[in-house]
Amino acid sequence: MRSLGIAIVLTVAVAAATSAQADTKRIDSFYVEARGGLAIPFDSEVDGGSDVSYDVGYSVGGALGYQFTNGLRFEAEGSYQRVEEDSSGGLEAEFSTLLGNLYYDYDLGTRITPYVGIGAGVSFIDLDNFNDSSGGGFVLDDGTQFAYAFHAGLAFELTDRLDATLNYTFLGHEVDLFSNNITAGIRAEF
Repeated sequence: MRSLGIAIVLTVAVAAATSAQADTKRIDSFYVEARGGLAIPFDSEVDGGSDVSYDVGYSVGGALGYQFTNGLRFEAEGSYQRVEEDSSGGLEAEFSTLLGNLYYDYDLGTRITPYVGIGAGVSFIDLDNFNDSSGGGFVLDDGTQFAYAFHAGLAFELTDRLDATLNYTFLGHEVDLFSNNITAGIRAEF
């Protein structure tokens, strides 16, 4: 019971200190962000009904955006992700994605700001080394596909103009190809 009381007191003290130190005076401004992390793809289906499973890959990207004092942000994002098949098929998949994103930042009055967002754009897909022993083809083709995204994350204020970010993105395409991307980044306002 004593440990629970100490934990509650420490939690309240940290929350109060964080809140007291927070500078929530945000201004309308442009920003750039660089991010990188994990790409965790869903299985994809090949003709004939069999699935292709992938190993965890990587994702890197950047964005240029504009944030308003009302919590809305608009950005243009470019990203690259690469994944490989986890079986002997040898498939390598690469995606270069361009998205227009709309975010809403929830101002909690602290140095931590949660956010949610949506995005739409295109992915340029490159598939290599697919060996399908069933004789069927892969449902996906190289080329340009419509892409969409759902975002959620946290921004940690480091200075008045610099944030560290932790992002989750669900990235989908018009074909059977989806991934969960978990990235960390740095956002600088100017």
